[in-house]
Amino acid sequence: MRKKILFYISFVIIIVLSGFIWPHINLPYEETSIIGEYSKNKYHHNNDLVRYLIFILIPILSFLLYLLKTNQNFISNFLEKLSQIENEKSIINLNLIYIFFFFLFILSLEFLSINLPIHKIDSFHEGQQLSAAYKYRLDNKLWSGSYVTVGIIYEAITSNLVWNFFENINIGAVRFFKLFLIFILKILLVIFSYQLTKATKLDGFLECLFFIVISFISVNFVNYLFYGGYLIYREIPVLLSLIIFFQFLLKKFGSKYFLLILGPLSCLSIFYSLDRGFVTNIFILIFFIYLLINKELKTLISCLLSVVLCWLFSFYYLGNEFEYFIQNTTLILQEIKQIGGIIHPIPFTGEQNSTRSLKSLFLISLGLIIAFDLMTQKKTIFTKNFTLMLFVISILCFFTYGYAIGRADGPHIRSTFGYTIILYSLIITYLLFKFFEKKKFINNINKFSLIISLFLIILLFSKSIIFTNISSFKTRLQNYVNYKDDIFLNDNEKSFVKNAKNILIKTKCVQLFTNDVSMLYLIRKPNCTKFYFPINIGSIKNQKVLINQLKDVNIILADNDTGEFSPNYRLPILKEYINQNYNILYKEDKWLILELKK
Repeated sequence: MRKKILFYISFVIIIVLSGFIWPHINLPYEETSIIGEYSKNKYHHNNDLVRYLIFILIPILSFLLYLLKTNQNFISNFLEKLSQIENEKSIINLNLIYIFFFFLFILSLEFLSINLPIHKIDSFHEGQQLSAAYKYRLDNKLWSGSYVTVGIIYEAITSNLVWNFFENINIGAVRFFKLFLIFILKILLVIFSYQLTKATKLDGFLECLFFIVISFISVNFVNYLFYGGYLIYREIPVLLSLIIFFQFLLKKFGSKYFLLILGPLSCLSIFYSLDRGFVTNIFILIFFIYLLINKELKTLISCLLSVVLCWLFSFYYLGNEFEYFIQNTTLILQEIKQIGGIIHPIPFTGEQNSTRSLKSLFLISLGLIIAFDLMTQKKTIFTKNFTLMLFVISILCFFTYGYAIGRADGPHIRSTFGYTIILYSLIITYLLFKFFEKKKFINNINKFSLIISLFLIILLFSKSIIFTNISSFKTRLQNYVNYKDDIFLNDNEKSFVKNAKNILIKTKCVQLFTNDVSMLYLIRKPNCTKFYFPINIGSIKNQKVLINQLKDVNIILADNDTGEFSPNYRLPILKEYINQNYNILYKEDKWLILELKK
């Protein structure tokens, strides 16, 4: 025990030392035409990525060197942990199954209890899902109609599906669908927790209690406020890929049929959200490697065929749009970090978010060491499947933090921390419960385990369930999805939208040149070009493309914002062209309607 403690203390020291190396890693700056925080500070856009990789690699490589000297069988032990267990029968815990479905029932009641949000619109973020969707509704164009930065499903398709479902175009319907996706994410986290619980093979009541603890911790990382959570609903495809993987690992009934979902998931995850889509496909690839190691060739071939056929189907079904998808994605990957990049805070400094980021970096690195250590030991207190699941989750933590590399502000760093807390919750809870199991502290409770478990779940969610809201949910929802958009606007926005609609009543389209992206949707006009989100135009190349297209555009909606994040500051070539060729037709508050000079 003392030796193990000294082992981890040594690697904690190595991880800390890696943090002090961080500021000394500097790639030479490459000149760019894109104005942003990186160009302003002469900072290479891949510098933080290299720093992150080195921070993680130093302790991992140190660990591998340690294994080479102390454990010659670490490779065979690692591969043995990856091998499948043949004919292993798990004991069915009926109480756990009842508790699982009861937990889902309680989550449903919690969802029906939520207060439907009527806060004022976030014109920048919510506008992205409104204006692109409205344009798509009119011209039925995907990437050819909109310059997509997150994903075409996220930006254009989902809002239209919701509007069609509720037969009404409004902000409330889109917001409700976000709430529903959060609910789905919570359901998936409970399924995820159930799989992890089954892998622990704890006895009786301890298994039920482990599931309740991990499920409760997981679902509380997600909230219905649209902000502040440790996990966001865009994690759905990533979580689905792990659930399918773990379902096969546990060899549950029908698991091989679930694998066919990997094909559609590979495509749709990319179309939904590029960053989450890439992580999803990385885990699909990891699963394929697992199948290959275990010589599951038939399963591997069927999964590969599913993925290939789905991408071929997308290629033929989308036609020319697929080519636009490739062009759009390539350009976004090249430019997006330079456009919206925020320099990552240096560990052990007083910089904003330095403490938060250091906490994440430290725990991710230590989590990988713990997982590797468990995978390379001959025998551990952890079961084989549970060890492998912990290893996969530690890799997930590593890739998830990549969302914050290049966009290292507080909310983005926070939204990457959920899986890391889950990983440590799993390890600590399991060790604690194994101690209880060994000491036989709660053996006498087993016969009352179901009643106690159900009571505990009710107690944990007692503040989240509001019966008056549940009984009025249908009425509240009908009202919510039929609210006029005015309820979500402040007085200045209401006034401008009303007047702009009257002025532009005969105008077919409007080119946007403001970060208030929702304005296109609010005045019910499509963007004249695919560049509906001006801040993401970025490069001189894109500015010149838009200038060429503006020759046939009569109306531009702009503002007088000159801050560092505004199009007026970020797009100087475009700004100069607009100043030379357009006059002010109407001005109200900060917004300007510009008309092409005759």
